[in-house]
Amino acid sequence: MKKQSIYILIIISLVLINIFTWTQQYFLRKEQTIFALSNSINQTKNNDELQTFKQNLRLSIMNSNLKVEELVVKDSLNKEYSINEIFSNKEKETLIFRFSQMHCESCINASMQIARMWVDSIGVNNIAFWGNHRNNRIFFKNIPFFGLQGVSIYNCPQL
Repeated sequence: MKKQSIYILIIISLVLINIFTWTQQYFLRKEQTIFALSNSINQTKNNDELQTFKQNLRLSIMNSNLKVEELVVKDSLNKEYSINEIFSNKEKETLIFRFSQMHCESCINASMQIARMWVDSIGVNNIAFWGNHRNNRIFFKNIPFFGLQGVSIYNCPQL
């Protein structure tokens, strides 16, 4: 009887150790899967940040040696002006908000809110929006909402 009880005790302890090991392995695999997924998400974010940085660097290099005299912008009626013509008519400095198609609509809206804060101190005639878009619809859609009627809007394909 004693031998049988020892064997039964050994079998029960081995079964319990097996169950404990399986549960630990299950939780370990689950944690490894979560860690691998979070690692891949972080790597994707890092790749996106790296691509954004590379794109900004390319744009900075492309725009670094542009001569102001040679830059041409278009107004809402597609009339072309050189940048010198625009600035020669101004008495004061002009606050310029520059956008490209890479900017999202919420970024442009945030900039328009900032421009709205400056209207009282520098005047609406001394604020300009320069965009590198297919059209200026995004600006015209939001200007009445922010109370920025009279702001100069130009499309700058070279910037």
